[in-house]
Amino acid sequence: MRLIADIGGTHARFGLADTQGMISGIRKWKTADHGNFQDVARAYLSDTGIREVASVAVAIAGPVREGAGRLVNGSWHVDTQMLRGLTDGGAVRLLNDLQAAALGIRHCVPAALDADRLPDHERPVLTIGVGTGIGGCLLVPAQPGGQLAVPTEIGHGLIATGGLLETDVPFSAEALLSGTGLPQLCRIAGFRTGTGTTPEIVDFLSQATPPALRLGQLYAHLFARFAATSALTTGATGGVVIVGGLAKRLFPLLPTATLVSAFHLPGPMQDWLKHVSISQITDDEVALKGLAGMPI
Repeated sequence: MRLIADIGGTHARFGLADTQGMISGIRKWKTADHGNFQDVARAYLSDTGIREVASVAVAIAGPVREGAGRLVNGSWHVDTQMLRGLTDGGAVRLLNDLQAAALGIRHCVPAALDADRLPDHERPVLTIGVGTGIGGCLLVPAQPGGQLAVPTEIGHGLIATGGLLETDVPFSAEALLSGTGLPQLCRIAGFRTGTGTTPEIVDFLSQATPPALRLGQLYAHLFARFAATSALTTGATGGVVIVGGLAKRLFPLLPTATLVSAFHLPGPMQDWLKHVSISQITDDEVALKGLAGMPI
C-alpha cells in the first residue's frame, strides 16, 4: 500500500493507493488548521488503522529542490527524510503538486472549452493549476511510452495588463488571478462592494449583474493572455488543461467565448495557437491519481 498526499495552500488531501493505482480512504484537512505535515500524516495513518506503508508519494504546492519543498502560500515544509519516517525502508517521492496533477490528467475526463477539442497526449500538454496560487507543469511524451512531467513557475511570471487595467505596476499571474490575488484584481479594477475576499468574489460573479459580467470579462481576458503566453513559452502544442479548486468554482461563471477568443493572441503565432486546445478537469483527485499511478 502506498501513502499519497496532495498538499495545497488551502487543503491537504491524503489517501492510500494499491499496486493497481486504485485509491481508497481519501480524507481532506484545511492546511492552515494544522501546524505541520508529519502530525497530519501520522494522524491519518492512525485513523485508517494502517501501521506500515510500502511507499510514500507526496505533492506540495511549491518548488521542490534537493528533496525538500515548502508551501508558497502556507507554512508547511516537507522533505524526503520526513517521508522515510513513514515507511519501513520503502521508496519515497516528493514532487510539485502540478507535476502530480499533470501525471493525473490522463486518468480524468476533461471538458473541452473550445468546441470539442481535447488534449493530444502525443504532444506536450501544459497543465495550469488555479487555486490559492497559480502554477503549471508541462507533460512531455518520452520514449518508450512514458511521460516526463516538467514543473514550471509560470504563475510568477509577469502578465500583460495593457488595455485592460489602468496601472503601470507589473503583476504576476498569481498576484491577480489566483485565490490570493483576486481581491487585488478587484481593487485595481475599481470593483469595491462585495469583492473583499475570494468567496465574496465568486458569489459576486454568480449574480450575473452588469458589474459582475464586466469582472468576468476582465478575468477571462487576463487569464487567456496568461494561458496563451504560457503555451507559447513552454511549447504546449498538445493543449492546455486547467485544474484546481478555484478554477472549478470560477470558470463556470466566466464567458467561455471570451476566454477562447482572447487565447488566440494576435501576431505571428496566432495560427500556432489556433491548434492548441483548451480544456478543464474538475476532478479534485487529479493530483492523487497522478501520485497513485506513478512508478517510484
